[in-house]
Amino acid sequence: MKSKYLDRNEWRNRVSPAFSQYWNAIKRQRVIDPNNKKASTKAFDEVAAASRLLHAEQSTIQEPKYGRLWHEITRPLDGEVWPSSGEPGKGYAVNPEASSFFRDLVFLKFGMTYRELITQMEKDEGAHRKLLRVHQDFYRFRWSGNGFRNLRLKFNLDHFQLLVQGLDFGLDTLNEWELGTCFNEICPCAQRHSGEYLKKLRARAKKYCAQVFESMNKPTSFELP
Repeated sequence: MKSKYLDRNEWRNRVSPAFSQYWNAIKRQRVIDPNNKKASTKAFDEVAAASRLLHAEQSTIQEPKYGRLWHEITRPLDGEVWPSSGEPGKGYAVNPEASSFFRDLVFLKFGMTYRELITQMEKDEGAHRKLLRVHQDFYRFRWSGNGFRNLRLKFNLDHFQLLVQGLDFGLDTLNEWELGTCFNEICPCAQRHSGEYLKKLRARAKKYCAQVFESMNKPTSFELP
């Protein structure tokens, strides 16, 4: 058991320091009292500095999975003008489906992109019911005051972001014990993590990422008869 425990800390040698520094900064920022302006400003500056380091390292990676994935998740439909521009200094009411967050929810709930769901909805009544369920989750998130706690999703947002982004920074090389130790230290949810669960979640995340990349060139437009 002792050797296993020591092995768990090997993750530091295989995970990018810039990646762990960024998520540690996010984790520290989460627990800051927003009314403490001095501490909030310091935490914000730490996240900004860590983000710049991470971006600099990510720019050296060829075809990073994380950037490609979120682009596809929020990608507009063919012919859709989004995000739209408006008059500077003015706020606008937004259709929920036109927001990045709604499209993130589609993926976190069903493991498919908004483009895929809308395309399926043209022919499948079940896909339309899925869209309505996302609207219900969007409503709960917006008005319940409980964040993600009342939502039944395939993926926890923090865990999914960490796992997918981490595929570009060494998380794919870790065993389950190392994964658990790594997440215990850097995950913003600040909970204890099961390495076995994270190993299975990583496999599921990779599976859904692959499906997104396979479907990324499929059009959402069609020729009229």
